[in-house]
Amino acid sequence: MTSETPIPAEPRGFCAQCGKTLTEETRRVVRGVYYCEDCLAERVAAAPLPTAAGPTSPALAGLLGVVPGLGAIYNGEYFKALLHVLVFGSIIALLARSNAEELFVPLLIAFLIYMPIEAYRSAKARALGQTAPSLFSEHQTSLPVGPLILIALGVLLLLDRFGLLRLQAITNIFWPIVLILIGVHLLRKRSQQ
Repeated sequence: MTSETPIPAEPRGFCAQCGKTLTEETRRVVRGVYYCEDCLAERVAAAPLPTAAGPTSPALAGLLGVVPGLGAIYNGEYFKALLHVLVFGSIIALLARSNAEELFVPLLIAFLIYMPIEAYRSAKARALGQTAPSLFSEHQTSLPVGPLILIALGVLLLLDRFGLLRLQAITNIFWPIVLILIGVHLLRKRSQQ
């Protein structure tokens, strides 16, 4: 029986960071410089992450935000841009197909005001290295408000389409009630401070 002892690997260099002896298997070469695996991992972890397309101008993002989806594209938020275009197109289609201009014109105006503000806030947060804040972040609840609004609008439009409901009559009283509710909410919020 022969006992073979492993032959130590021949040194092939030293780590530029810690000076550790490196073999052919343990050395990592980056641009001609030798590193051990631990030091290379440490340097990679400490390196700043690259940003999407460089710095953005909040003012330019706000200006481009007037066009549906363009402000979001400028900020590198492509899914949000697609969503803006789809929402804008849906509002236009609903406006063209229904007789409820009193409901959809203010909704369209609100969305056209929302897009530049949202693009500006996203660009400003991105320039500061932060995540973009939501315009409605202070009103977040566990209740799925967005889907419930869409369901309610869909039911109202469907009932109007079948002639079971006159949507135009509802919208005549809808906006004053909405304004009253917003005023009550803001008054209550201010009185709690």
